[in-house]
Amino acid sequence: MESFSPESNIDINALTSGNEIDIQSTLHRIKESGDLAYLIQVINLINESKSEKKKKAGIEVARSIKSKENKAIILPLILNDQYFNIKKTLIALCWETDMQINEELPIFFNLLSDENYEIVIEAYTVILENISNITRAECDQFQIQLNDLCNSVEENRKPLIIDCINRLSVFEE
Repeated sequence: MESFSPESNIDINALTSGNEIDIQSTLHRIKESGDLAYLIQVINLINESKSEKKKKAGIEVARSIKSKENKAIILPLILNDQYFNIKKTLIALCWETDMQINEELPIFFNLLSDENYEIVIEAYTVILENISNITRAECDQFQIQLNDLCNSVEENRKPLIIDCINRLSVFEE
């Protein structure tokens, strides 16, 4: 995973201090800075925290960090089993932060067959947000992949996959 150096001087250790005030203050400072270097720590807080309040605050901060480099951090975590419990949140961050996903769309096509339907819906949203950014060659390749996927998924996933195929079939470069 790429390494990003913080531009601001925030004590990131406060996120793991257990002190609610320090955690909230640090999250606030990270949100104000918008510094990508802190995104992985914020995601780790979301992943490891038992407190719904901390998770919600962390998600809000993660949504506020909008950078072209977000995907270098978030996409590998979606595929990492260590972050399984927040996979839906990570996928949602892709469209909530306007992440540009082109060649990575197959990751989200594969998620259309996930057993968790909430993950399927989030992946579908990412696809819809990014499908207009692909080339004609990618479109043809993706149609083949989606047709294969459609033959192997549960019935309740097929309408979403068929919709993606239909959107690709009217694609014009």
